Amino acid sequence: MKSLRAVIADDDGLTLMVLRKTLLGMGHQVVGESADGRQAVALVKTTQPDLVFLDIRMPDMDGLEAARQIQAQHPTPVIIVSAYTNPDWGASSGRGAHAYLVKPFTAAQIKPAIELALANFEKSAQLEQRLQQMNEALETRKLVDAPRAFSCARLDWMKRKPI
Repeated sequence: MKSLRAVIADDDGLTLMVLRKTLLGMGHQVVGESADGRQAVALVKTTQPDLVFLDIRMPDMDGLEAARQIQAQHPTPVIIVSAYTNPDWGASSGRGAHAYLVKPFTAAQIKPAIELALANFEKSAQLEQRLQQMNEALETRKLVDAPRAFSCARLDWMKRKPI
């Protein structure tokens, strides 16, 4: 795995320290740290990292809202970190998260979470691109079909017999 630039955000200083130490030990860079979601969004905007770790519950702005704003401004793989197990974490993926890491976590759990986030982010980007292509094709089709539909309607009107 190549070296990644990461922003980490958690209101728990111990979690920030563990994440920082683990990421640095894996050969990654920590380009920003935050204790709240609003500051994390600002850090992502200024540092443009390759990866973001967000605690789900933080003051000022929670991790899911921060993830949503990050995806809107600077799409980036996001890993949600939480002390709460959530069997429906897939709901958070619709809000900008690409992987979920449950506290307390070990260093061995971080690498697969990163790999999953990167893979899910790439998959999301491909789906977005495909959706955009399909929408463009639909708009083109509408432009091509509009004159034809008008001509057919006019022809039908001309074929009608007077009463």
